[in-house]
Amino acid sequence: MKRILLAAPVLVGVVAISACSSGSGHDASGDTAGPVAASVPTTANTLQISYDGVPTGLLSVDTLKTDVYFAQSGLGGSIYTWRLKDLPKSATGSAGVKPSGSWKPPLPDKVKMEGIAFSDKKGQGKDDILITRKATNVNATGGNSVWSYDYGADEGQHLAGNTAAAGNGYYTWGPAGSWKPLNSAGGAINYTEHNFPTDAPTKVSIGDGGGVVRADNGYLYYGSLQSGCVYKQDEQNNTAESVHCTTSWGSGGQNASIYALTEDDAGHVYAAYQGAKDIGTTILRITPGGAKPDTVEAIQLDGYLRTAGVAVSPDGAQLWAGGIDVARADTTQPDLLLSVKDPTWGTPESPGRPTPNISEVPGEAVWLNGMLYFDKKNPNLSDVLLIANNSGGFFMVFDPEGL
Repeated sequence: MKRILLAAPVLVGVVAISACSSGSGHDASGDTAGPVAASVPTTANTLQISYDGVPTGLLSVDTLKTDVYFAQSGLGGSIYTWRLKDLPKSATGSAGVKPSGSWKPPLPDKVKMEGIAFSDKKGQGKDDILITRKATNVNATGGNSVWSYDYGADEGQHLAGNTAAAGNGYYTWGPAGSWKPLNSAGGAINYTEHNFPTDAPTKVSIGDGGGVVRADNGYLYYGSLQSGCVYKQDEQNNTAESVHCTTSWGSGGQNASIYALTEDDAGHVYAAYQGAKDIGTTILRITPGGAKPDTVEAIQLDGYLRTAGVAVSPDGAQLWAGGIDVARADTTQPDLLLSVKDPTWGTPESPGRPTPNISEVPGEAVWLNGMLYFDKKNPNLSDVLLIANNSGGFFMVFDPEGL
């Protein structure tokens, strides 16, 4: 198995912004790769789906009706579509599947997309696609925000985030900002407490956009790659507020990043922090309160970090996430697949601490990003976990409930 060298971070002031074209938070350095620990089993029943011309950097994934969509996080990146009926139904046969189409959203110069999510699919009458944006340069305009598009359209609607260069975390809570303590979770919290709630969601800074989802109750939820905060927005009244901000960005500032948001059938919203060497991957479970405060619970996966994807079973009983153990964080080792069953949830201050089952996904250049689970009730694709792979294409893990 080939190992990929993880991109070292580029420092803007002292706010880390990944140099990797995927936009993923896998920021590590060093080339001290060693063999995968013998105690890590290989994930069984797995296919790597690829096709000539499908580029690297697939980061986020969602589904609508009979198709699945993978978004490429890179300048000039596109969203690629596969028909669910065209995908293999088991881990046998050919793993080469041609995309049925693609769309390149219109983005400003030096701005790329990060998270994607189609709107609620349970009768609210909305079928737009939500896209979060990241500025790849602190002076770029048009990033740091959340947008809505009719799929394939040339223009979108700006929903949240200050798209001016000043909306970048570097100029708000970073070293060029005025919110103290500078370049820290404390500074981001001070800014957020002063500027949220707001009736001008497009005028306040959220930093680079991360994960996004429109919850069952109609509220928009989105995370940041810079502030360490999760926000919710009442689109009908055009108001937004913060739900939770981490009290520590951790070593290297990596725990500020929230790349993944998802939802279960009960309407809970899940947000995964990337984690850092001194803070294990943290996953929030948010019970939306509508106009009332949300309830926020948490688990922490001690010893694991670099999480850029999370998936949940419809009943919320099992979670899957990508990551790597802290001991290998500065190596070229592949990501691991983490599985947690029936977690005991705590508070963000005192999270539950389950021990995940871990396995290694087979394939070349394994770098696990966005995830999506199809349960046994899905008529087009059943009991399979789809995982975006940074090196191109994606993985299909069959029977993931057995992990």
